[in-house]
Amino acid sequence: MWILTNKEQAMEIETASPKASNTKATIARSPAVTREAQFARTAKARKMLEKVPDVSNTLVKTEIDPMIRGRLVGWIVEVLQTLHTSLRYDELFRTILVMDLFMKHAAAPLDDEDIHLIGVTSMFISSKYETNKHLCVDELTLKACHGKFTNSNIFEHEFTILKTLGFNVSFPSHFDVLRLFLYELFEGDNPVFRTIEHLSNNFLLFCLMDVHFNNYLMDDLAIAIVVTSVKYYYSCKMASITGALSFGKVENFSKQESMIVGQIYQYSGNAKNIEILVKLIGRYLQVFKQKYGDCVYAIRLFDYNADLIGK
Repeated sequence: MWILTNKEQAMEIETASPKASNTKATIARSPAVTREAQFARTAKARKMLEKVPDVSNTLVKTEIDPMIRGRLVGWIVEVLQTLHTSLRYDELFRTILVMDLFMKHAAAPLDDEDIHLIGVTSMFISSKYETNKHLCVDELTLKACHGKFTNSNIFEHEFTILKTLGFNVSFPSHFDVLRLFLYELFEGDNPVFRTIEHLSNNFLLFCLMDVHFNNYLMDDLAIAIVVTSVKYYYSCKMASITGALSFGKVENFSKQESMIVGQIYQYSGNAKNIEILVKLIGRYLQVFKQKYGDCVYAIRLFDYNADLIGK
C-alpha cells in the first residue's frame, strides 16, 4: 500500500535539515533536502544526462496503436511480477526503453501484430542486462506466451533488436535518471523518502504507459515526477483534515513543504516547464484507472488507501 496509515501520519520523525545547516529539527513527515537541491545539479547528473537516448516520436514510423503499446506495458508488469514474485523496476524500465528504441529505429514497418514479440524479446534482453539470474527463454515461451512464440522466435528477434540498437543497451533509462535525482535531492534514509521514492517509481511507470510522455526530456519528466510525488504525499497527509485529495497546491503547504518543492524546482533549472509538466501529469493520473482499467497488475500498483482518498 502506498499511503501511510493514519497512525504513521501522526508520527514525527527526526530528519537532518539541509546540508547548508548543521542543525537538526523535528519535522512532521518532511524529507530533508540536500545541498545539491539548493544550488545546481552535480557533475554526475550532468554526465549521465549526456548519455540518455532520444525516445521521442517512438511510434511515428509504425502503425502501432498507442493504446496497444500501453496495454503491453501493463502486461509486461504482470509477467515480471509473476516470474520474479516481485517487481524489479530496473528491469521493467529497461524493457520499456529497449522496446521503444527498437520501434523508433526499426528498418522494417511495424504494426500491432509485431508488438507482442517485441515486448517479450525486450524483456529477455533487459533481464540479461540488469540481473545475475535472468529470465529463462522457456519461462517466457511457456509461462508468459503460452506457446504463442518458440524459443527460436525470441532468439532471432533478439538478434534483430540488438543489431538495430548497435548491440548497445547500456544507455541510462528513465528509472536510472529518476533514481539519480532522488538520491541527489533527498538525504538520509527515512520512511518519508522511501514513500516518495515508491510513489515516484510507480508514477513514472504510469506515465510511460502513455507513449506521448516519451516526447519530454528524461530529466524534465523525472523531476516533474518527483514534484508530483511530493505534492501527492503531502496532500494525502492532509486528506484527513481537509476531507479531499488532490495533487496539492504549493500555497496550501506549510513553509517547510513549500521550501522542498521550491528547491526541487531550483535544482531543475527549468522551473516553468517542469511546473507545466507537473500539471499535465496530475491530470493524466486522475484518469489513469479509467484509461487502463484492463491492465490488472498495473492497476494494483495504483490502488490507494480508500479511507484516505475517498472517490
